[in-house]
Amino acid sequence: MKKFLTFFVCLAAVLSLTACSGGNNDSDSNSSTSTQTSEQSTTQSEQSTPVSTPESTPGSTSEEPPINVPTTSELGFEGYYDDDGNIVVSKYNGNDSDVVIPSEVNGHSVVKIDEWAFEECKILKSITIPESITEIGDCAFSDCENLETVNIPKSMTKIGEYAFSNCVSLKIAEIPSGVTKIEHGSFDGCTSLTSVTISEGVVEIGEYAFHNCEKLTSVNIPDSVTVIAGDAFTSCTRLTYVKLPSGLTSIDDMTFLFCENIEVEYKGATYDYDHLDELTAAVNG
Repeated sequence: MKKFLTFFVCLAAVLSLTACSGGNNDSDSNSSTSTQTSEQSTTQSEQSTPVSTPESTPGSTSEEPPINVPTTSELGFEGYYDDDGNIVVSKYNGNDSDVVIPSEVNGHSVVKIDEWAFEECKILKSITIPESITEIGDCAFSDCENLETVNIPKSMTKIGEYAFSNCVSLKIAEIPSGVTKIEHGSFDGCTSLTSVTISEGVVEIGEYAFHNCEKLTSVNIPDSVTVIAGDAFTSCTRLTYVKLPSGLTSIDDMTFLFCENIEVEYKGATYDYDHLDELTAAVNG
């Protein structure tokens, strides 16, 4: 359950008390009833007076008031606690072009960059991500057109769809071994990307993962990769050579579409652009 990091005022429920009206009793009876009702109303009113309660700790099962985290505000971050009491960065409002995300804030680990957290952040030029973070959400850095440098720590286990799409200044990408799949469109439209290093441990390269990376000239695909989806390298027009792992079991016939100068090696055989259909048949059986 998300708990946004700003204070808010809890409104106490006020009980609406109604007095019981008696029948046609004598004046003494009415006076006695009125007195009793007044005393009951006073007692109930005292009981319904709002009581200030201490803040709950993050991660508890009950509804909790948001907790202010001044450090994140000072750094220009917004965020929230996840169900385990860890912090998720949800937005960057700062003015720094070189951003360092802290590994913890007020004793709570920072574990994720949320969806769209830095989307269209034009000022951003470099981002340093701590080892505490294991996940980058969908479109987290999409359209950060001036982002040139990003370190993806070895702790990372997931990079979301279109996480770095249209980062037109990004030149190098290194995918750590903890990431098992390069998701759909993760680096789509990174037109300045020249080199991609994919670590052993990655199993699948998703659709449009490196689509339209027109300056990409070098990519290593480790033996752990078994699936390369459609359009993964479409329009990588400067890509001239790729060696596929012998354990590859599935490749789409549009994986290298418009890579007209490419040669692809697979199990000792080399296929040029005009014979990629033979490559597809060889891999897919």
